[in-house]
Amino acid sequence: MPFNLGWIMQADVRNLEAIVVGGFPKSGCTWLTRMVADLVECPVVNFLGAKNDYHEIAREGESRHSRFGCYKSHFDLDQLDRWPIRRSRVVYIIRDPRSIFLSGIDHFEFKAVEFFPRIAYTRNGRKFVDFLFKKRFFRGFLFERILMKGKAPPRFSITKSWDEHVLSFLDSGVLCLQYEKLLDDPFEQLRLVPSHLEMEIEDNRVEEVIDRQSFSKRKKEFEEKGDHRRASFLREGARDPWRNQMGAKRSDRVFSRFKPVMKRLGYEAC
Repeated sequence: MPFNLGWIMQADVRNLEAIVVGGFPKSGCTWLTRMVADLVECPVVNFLGAKNDYHEIAREGESRHSRFGCYKSHFDLDQLDRWPIRRSRVVYIIRDPRSIFLSGIDHFEFKAVEFFPRIAYTRNGRKFVDFLFKKRFFRGFLFERILMKGKAPPRFSITKSWDEHVLSFLDSGVLCLQYEKLLDDPFEQLRLVPSHLEMEIEDNRVEEVIDRQSFSKRKKEFEEKGDHRRASFLREGARDPWRNQMGAKRSDRVFSRFKPVMKRLGYEAC
């Protein structure tokens, strides 16, 4: 289905100077969005283009006073260019698609009516589809279509496969960071953000943000506040979970499908 321009609420990005943090779904976009907003000391306003009543899970920092506003996005660059946002205000996160797949099948919000509307709206059909959606193998089948073909419901704003999505940002003037490198050396990676955004931010603040936005601290904070939705959204933030949790056959299939781009980014086969 083509991207629906009617969903765009451009007024959202005109009240504040927008900083956009984007990535393919389940790439660590929520984590990086919060870190960038914390670094700049601005609020995470919403998902880019969403209506004001949309409850974006990354949203926080409403009390921060700034001329900037940080927006999370899953748009590819062609879609993003429909907004009047400079590329020097865009940060993009890339993650190994095998890890994306594992995160997606466990945490992606699948709705039966979006994939099988004719069946799901009948009584017996809904029971059958609900049964299928509880099966991990079936969710894997659906998310593989999203990852490899860009076949996602319109609300996810995905119209391209993982490699097409990534390639639209590489060499575009957008700052591209890799999830794995952010885990390995968060200071060296995050300190690239201020210079890209044309801002001066002290190194000690970068260190404070990294500590404050760590997976363990944020998860504990949400649990103590009783915010189970945000707490459960944060997994362990592990590096390369696919090595122990993904079957060799599927891992090989993903690597084979995306081999040119994965090798360019330094991702290895099993």
